[in-house]
Amino acid sequence: MVIDSFLFNGELELLELRLKVLYNHIDRFTIVEGNRTFRGDPKSMVCKEYLKTLGFNDDPKIKLVEVDLTSIDNISDPNAIENKCRSFLTKHCNEDDVLIIADIDELYHPQYLQKHIDFVNANPDTLLLNNTYNLQYQVNYVLSIDGIKPDFCRVPFIAKGSFWELHKPSKVRPECGIGGHIDSFPYKISWFEDIKLGWHLSWMGNSKERLHKLNSHSWHLEPEQVRKQLRSNSTKEQIINFNPKTSPSDLLGRGRFSLIEFDYTELFKIMDNVGNLSHIKKYLLNN
Repeated sequence: MVIDSFLFNGELELLELRLKVLYNHIDRFTIVEGNRTFRGDPKSMVCKEYLKTLGFNDDPKIKLVEVDLTSIDNISDPNAIENKCRSFLTKHCNEDDVLIIADIDELYHPQYLQKHIDFVNANPDTLLLNNTYNLQYQVNYVLSIDGIKPDFCRVPFIAKGSFWELHKPSKVRPECGIGGHIDSFPYKISWFEDIKLGWHLSWMGNSKERLHKLNSHSWHLEPEQVRKQLRSNSTKEQIINFNPKTSPSDLLGRGRFSLIEFDYTELFKIMDNVGNLSHIKKYLLNN
């Protein structure tokens, strides 16, 4: 069985996009939703109603895991909250399954999924990293470090259920995020260079949705100085007033990045293959 497992924080359009684009390529979806943000603030769990709205009510391919975070030992510890949520990503998974661990905005190219599946079935002790273009603000912009080439990130993570029994998603994600020499990891990692990249659809939607994401995120892997900056009023103003055509930095004010134009036609072709998603296209283009 191939399982796509991801966190949900109220992103209705991204939920619809992910389910419809990947539905015929996946045997089961595991959706994890908590009743608190990673910052510890209470929030409503809305995924069940959203699934009904989208026509996926009682769909046997979808397992919704609702996590009660009110009983967590230290509700003020964002690391504990996030780790508990991510621990449920492996729920409903057996050791022989192929499990894809993702955030909802990390969308891999479905046409190359079978190559990933074949690899991890043949290499059950290896973590396979996917590659996604690091899009931001709207789908026609991509992060760039040099102002010329598009940036990409190695997500989501694909491995056998037996691998995830030994290595928790809450540890694997920061380990891969920090990076390092390939031989320095406590497990084998690999990735493909000969496939079309997927799309990391980061910070999509309007200012209200972006501020919700900003205020929900714990940023616990960042240094204290960076966390303070990301929670400051200046960063909120940067998000509200951001203009990708004139800004010398990215949405979060990170000077090492700029935004360059991106050709999103490949993604829209895939969307056209699963039906009329014109409303999602408008959302991704911020129209």
